[in-house]
Amino acid sequence: MAAVLSRNIAMPEQLAGSFHTFGPSGPAYQVRKAVRALAGGDWLMEIEVLTSGEVLEYKASEIDRDPVAA
Repeated sequence: MAAVLSRNIAMPEQLAGSFHTFGPSGPAYQVRKAVRALAGGDWLMEIEVLTSGEVLEYKASEIDRDPVAA
């Protein structure tokens, strides 16, 4: 249990509605909603890629690492 608490993964309500980019120069996406909790304290989130309208599932831990879109 302690390993899960030390990861500091953002909770879904903190991410929903936020905008990020895939890495420093990738396309922007909006976090839409939580899909489900994953083992180890991570969450699977639904995102929408703004340039294509594509809807994908992406881990909250990956969103945490991506830059906030300007």
